[in-house]
Amino acid sequence: MSSQKLYIDLEIGGSLTNAHSVVLGSSDGSYGVRTQSGEVVVPNGTAVDHPSVGRYEYTLDASDSETYLVSWKVINQAGDQPIYVNQTAGPFVVTSSIQSVADYRGTFLQGKTTTLMLKITDFNGQSMDPRTISLSIFNENNEVETTGVPDKVASGFFIYDWEIPAAQAVVHILLYGHILLQTELLQPIRA
Repeated sequence: MSSQKLYIDLEIGGSLTNAHSVVLGSSDGSYGVRTQSGEVVVPNGTAVDHPSVGRYEYTLDASDSETYLVSWKVINQAGDQPIYVNQTAGPFVVTSSIQSVADYRGTFLQGKTTTLMLKITDFNGQSMDPRTISLSIFNENNEVETTGVPDKVASGFFIYDWEIPAAQAVVHILLYGHILLQTELLQPIRA
């Protein structure tokens, strides 16, 4: 077990901005942080730290080998409907020099097209390309909504344009890649 800092930066118009309210909470009210297998490790509605403008944090006592789903409930202004931002965190054990960074920014609107982005680097910040990469978008019932292959924009940088259905509810997005490094095939990277 180790202490891991989970965080979200709230940006509006390119500037860090404070929200009216931010807690760990899911749209179905069942968790704040849970394991991939569904075990709730932080309950819905858990308060978070607010160390600076636009930054919200929570320190998780995490199993180094576990992957967690983190759900943030954000209310921008008093009276607004909440926005739920989902992140994956972990595993926290470093077994290779590859890292994948998941970063959620902006508001994804139903009935609009959004661009999902993935950047893959080593721990020195050098861009790296996977041998293969694919994307799956799951609905709140863990059913596949769509699958696809992100487009390579530059070394280590991929995008996927997604037409969000008008009736789309909460989704979870998984990106998978296989990276060949010194003739060793690494396990899928989830971002």
